[in-house]
Amino acid sequence: MYRWLNSGKVVGAPDIYWGPGEPLGAVEHCMAIGHAFSTSNCWFDISCQQQLNFICETPAR
Repeated sequence: MYRWLNSGKVVGAPDIYWGPGEPLGAVEHCMAIGHAFSTSNCWFDISCQQQLNFICETPAR
């Protein structure tokens, strides 16, 4: 189960967003969006030790 960091709410992740065979979940407890698979912009779980760019949510101006 994945949770949004800021709210703690469970990420409602339909299977269509995950890459093939994902999430593995055993030791990878963080999530990324990328082109790691033949499908574009899919989600995959990764080690939380990896340092990647991130997306921030801010109020609209």
